[in-house]
Amino acid sequence: MDIVSDLPFTLKLIQKYPVETIQKARIFCKEEQDIWKDSIITLSVEENEEMDLYFNADDPEARLYLEALSMIPADDMYIKQDRHGRIYRAVSSDCFALYRSGKGYDALRVDTFRIAVLCQKEWYYGTLQILPKPIAIEEWQMMRDDLECEIRNLLQDIVRRSIGMGNNHENIPPKVIYNFLVMRKYSNKVMMALTDISNNPRSEIITVYENVSQNEGENYSFDAETVRRFAVRSGSEPTYKIPVKTVNYDIQENRILKRIILDYEKKLEQFIDLIDEMDGGALQSRISWKNNLEEFKDRAVRLRKMTAILKSQKWYASIQDLRDPYIPHALILDSRYSLLYQMHLDLKREEIDLGINTAFSYTWKSSSYMYEMWCYLKICRILMSEYVFVPDGEGSADTDRTLFPLLDVGKTIRFEKNDLRLEVIYDICLPLKQEETSLEQPLYMARHHSDYRNHNRPDLLVHVYDIQEQWYLGTIIIECKYRKLNSFWTENSPRSSRGQLEAYYNNARSHILLGGIGELLNMRPVTKVIVLTPDDLGDGQEQTDFGVLVKSFKASESGEMVNELKTVLLSEIDQIKDRYELAKGLKRFRD
Repeated sequence: MDIVSDLPFTLKLIQKYPVETIQKARIFCKEEQDIWKDSIITLSVEENEEMDLYFNADDPEARLYLEALSMIPADDMYIKQDRHGRIYRAVSSDCFALYRSGKGYDALRVDTFRIAVLCQKEWYYGTLQILPKPIAIEEWQMMRDDLECEIRNLLQDIVRRSIGMGNNHENIPPKVIYNFLVMRKYSNKVMMALTDISNNPRSEIITVYENVSQNEGENYSFDAETVRRFAVRSGSEPTYKIPVKTVNYDIQENRILKRIILDYEKKLEQFIDLIDEMDGGALQSRISWKNNLEEFKDRAVRLRKMTAILKSQKWYASIQDLRDPYIPHALILDSRYSLLYQMHLDLKREEIDLGINTAFSYTWKSSSYMYEMWCYLKICRILMSEYVFVPDGEGSADTDRTLFPLLDVGKTIRFEKNDLRLEVIYDICLPLKQEETSLEQPLYMARHHSDYRNHNRPDLLVHVYDIQEQWYLGTIIIECKYRKLNSFWTENSPRSSRGQLEAYYNNARSHILLGGIGELLNMRPVTKVIVLTPDDLGDGQEQTDFGVLVKSFKASESGEMVNELKTVLLSEIDQIKDRYELAKGLKRFRD
């Protein structure tokens, strides 16, 4: 490894708070692979820290390349693009802000960013490391890996149950389930596309030359090629090469189509065989999705018949195998072929992607957002271990936007057991008026004269219902605070959230709580506000008067904190049920 410390340029990182500190970049490599192979750290700073960079050199053409430059407001005159479209900053005697809180800048995610400097026609490579603030980097990495794993595992479990596989077929490869989702998503449109292509495939008109006798030639049109060929032979042959227009189906679009059809048929056969092997009696009897496995099997059989019809067409036999995989522009423009090609790409993905809404890709999100999503999925996992997930139409694979849009803002995930239904709602604004509530939205937040802010957007709601009586029984609010305890729990802290947390418990109202009995008895609809923090000091912090409980909650190899939260959450649900039994007794007495 060739480490360079005698640099022809100056690069500094300046932290602004709590006191100004300066790091000078001293370690660079001449080969990019060396910085990753040897884990080179050139500059390092904690996330969400306001910071400046200083980049200067005697070479006026020197350039600083850094991925995070794309997040700087566009009014920086020294931010430019090279001929390849890559963003760089030119040399300057002035510092520039890489991050400022609340001023149009995006905070850098926890990651290690590549630094590349071009100076005096030589390249120098280093790294900028962004470290997590409330937790150790090892804990942050564990949370990130666990989140990725949890998303895939949870969604696969939900998909299994939703399509009727339940837990009786855990040995089915996730890729097969994914293929099922993709094929179901496209099946209706594919059926129409195949039918139309069968009758009206893409083609081109080409000119071929046929031999006709000189006596017959007078009945055909000649072209320059006919004359040329006749002249070359000097009239020695008693025939003409006559141009004839004909339809050619052996074009690139149809060669690609042929490849797609062969691959599609294999997957249809695989799925049909899978259904035939499964014990029909083992399928879940209670399936709320519109199309269950047997229904799709019928659809798959029809699709297989349709591909057979297409392959039997005379024009299809003239198509050669695909040799050159280039994609012609005409294929993209033809909606029938482009649809089949898009399905083919989805089926060929090596990495299983269950179609999570791209808005929830946390690649460029802050660590606080990632922590929030990790908590959300862990809570869904906890509830799924005790209750049955109930899918709805919004989570079906037939949506055009995503295969499985589980993580939408305001998304409701339902679980049931016996007569109890739980609804987990992510990131929703609660109404501020009673008139805007309903059984589906039972809570509103009453305004308090001493607080000018509307504390009405909790991270997570867990509503509890009785299915038989159609009663709303109560709510647990869960807040995810990716911060040190003293920054949100200490009352005199400028970032304190105690007022917000107290308001969730104290100001929540519902006129339909326990069939109206709750309001008569002045019961609180929110029974507990659970605050999750990665800070180890979180446990034991409680404010009983306002129903607030703080829990330390982060990824660990033992999973101990997840188990502890499970105990707390299920215990609180049991207390809500006990309150319901009391209300039922009062209702019978009243009646």
